[in-house]
Amino acid sequence: QNPDKPDTLGNKLKSLKSSPKSIAEVGVVFYVEEFNKVDEETEGVIKYVCKHRVIGRVKIHKILNPRYLQDRNTYLRAVVEDFKDDDEGADCMDEEVKLSNTFRKV
Repeated sequence: QNPDKPDTLGNKLKSLKSSPKSIAEVGVVFYVEEFNKVDEETEGVIKYVCKHRVIGRVKIHKILNPRYLQDRNTYLRAVVEDFKDDDEGADCMDEEVKLSNTFRKV
């Protein structure tokens, strides 16, 4: 650990922002409820509008196709496992506010 750059969440987020090949350790699982192609409204440019909800989180262990980290033409594939909150039911409002403020600064 570099003493000039403490291992804080803010510094980790700034590091992720400046290093395009970095990836989060935890991801979200989306459930797609609606999926509509809208190329008629976009002058022939193929676009999609989705309605979704987050149904869980996963711990990311390994990216199976890392060469696509910079390619938006496909999705990343990963080895993951369910990520359970160990503080379910706890009052974490103060920590959540601090985290939100940190995200806004980055």
